[in-house]
Amino acid sequence: MSMKKWALAKEEDGAVGEVAVVVADAEQTCDAVEEAHEEIASLGDAIDEAVEAHEDLGIVTEVAQESLASGGMDAFAARLAHRVLDKVSAKLGQAAPTFSKESYSSTRTRSASTTYTQESVKEKAKKVWETIAQFFANLLRMVVDFVNKVLGRGAEALKKRAKALVEAAGKKSTKHTAEESEFDYHAINTVATSKGSDVTHIANATKSLAGATAVIKGGTEMMVKMVAATTLEELLRLEEEAADKYDNAIGELPGGWTVKKDDDEKTAKLERNDPEAKSEVKLPSVKEIKTLAEDVGAVADAAKKADDLVKSVEKSLKEVIEHVNKAKNALGDTATDDQKSDAKVALAKAKAARTTIVEVMIGLSKLQISGGNAVLGYAEAALRQYKKED
Repeated sequence: MSMKKWALAKEEDGAVGEVAVVVADAEQTCDAVEEAHEEIASLGDAIDEAVEAHEDLGIVTEVAQESLASGGMDAFAARLAHRVLDKVSAKLGQAAPTFSKESYSSTRTRSASTTYTQESVKEKAKKVWETIAQFFANLLRMVVDFVNKVLGRGAEALKKRAKALVEAAGKKSTKHTAEESEFDYHAINTVATSKGSDVTHIANATKSLAGATAVIKGGTEMMVKMVAATTLEELLRLEEEAADKYDNAIGELPGGWTVKKDDDEKTAKLERNDPEAKSEVKLPSVKEIKTLAEDVGAVADAAKKADDLVKSVEKSLKEVIEHVNKAKNALGDTATDDQKSDAKVALAKAKAARTTIVEVMIGLSKLQISGGNAVLGYAEAALRQYKKED
């Protein structure tokens, strides 16, 4: 059986003409949401790299400190330590400390050279802490702008697009104009997976996009608790609790994941799209198209609720920045056990805040807008297969 292409919009098609402006606006604002999300996700990656760099420097500090009891690091250990310093220095845009194998080959010079390495680590670690604090200051600004400006516009445009489609569907008959009723699966690849790619699945996925708001709210509230934790043990307990509640519902947002209902039909879950998957989708009825549009309107309303979380996120990010700034000297040779413990807590809080904000709050909010627009694109293309009422 040959497969009929999606019908193109015709100038004389009044319904399509009426929605053309709001469709273009929705697509434009969706692009803006996705671009802003990419910038925040890139900053999230930079935070990950900075946190990893600090953890690597911590390992170098421990190795160097322990080696002093036996005269200092040997050439092999020193080479590994300097590789870490080289990598961190490059990320910071600074010159790396000079490595001399001969300085670590003699028992007479090993101790002094190891102390020199420790000083270099201390300097780099302090700069990494300052960088992490600056990254979170940038994240705070970008999140507030994303929610208050970009996301709001995207949700409003999505709502208008959904409303226009509901109205357009009311002007169509149920008489099918095409000879065949199967269409290219690729057109809805962002909202349907290779498992169950019929209109019922798309409708369920759309409802789950709206339901993702509960995941965003719950995850953000858990982050606030983690940032407010006073001990590492308490923070790790909350982190484990958050993983149990949200990991299966969130997954990894970048790279083509979509929201779907879990097997228990209660939990919003993401499933990987198969870019090679090929399937066919039956043409939905006009009534089903109208229902999809109404459901996407609910997605738009849900996306707007991210506004409620901004104040909590602002407060938590400011606390993270404060904790990070206090821990600048935690890798110094004079750092106390309390300072080292505080640094571990600050690092854990930074990681928890970064993951929740970038992947849960911003990631799922972006998915609500892009997924909602993808559903409407599918529904609009389907609606073009029907004649207007005579």
